[in-house]
Amino acid sequence: MLTIDIVQRVVRYIHIGFLSTIAMFVFVVEFSIRPVVNPANRGLHIIFVVICIVILNSLVYVRQNFIATSMETLRADPTNQLALKRWQGGHLVTFAGCEAVALFGFVSRVLGAPKLFGFALFGVAIYTLVAYRPKPILEQ
Repeated sequence: MLTIDIVQRVVRYIHIGFLSTIAMFVFVVEFSIRPVVNPANRGLHIIFVVICIVILNSLVYVRQNFIATSMETLRADPTNQLALKRWQGGHLVTFAGCEAVALFGFVSRVLGAPKLFGFALFGVAIYTLVAYRPKPILEQ
């Protein structure tokens, strides 16, 4: 049986791992990989931005329907395992969505997009990860 403390600790460690992988993406794309000399079609970058906007909007939905509702349930009944799993799963989906936005920035830079474009997607991913960090379920 999982406890709230164990699950919160695991989710925090996973959160730190996702933040560090985005930092590694930035390092690899700027210092290790040479971008393509002939940049990709500008339309491809617009498609990437549209996909990232859809991902970020879906993260808001996940936060409202998975994390917020399960936090209310867990505050009322801390032993509810289903709500704990929904809380954990909601955070993992949120982290994965932020990582996807960072990956679009990585791929854009590899395909020859301007630095500003790639760093904008990296910045949005990092900001979203920090803004959607796991909050304590039970107030101490």
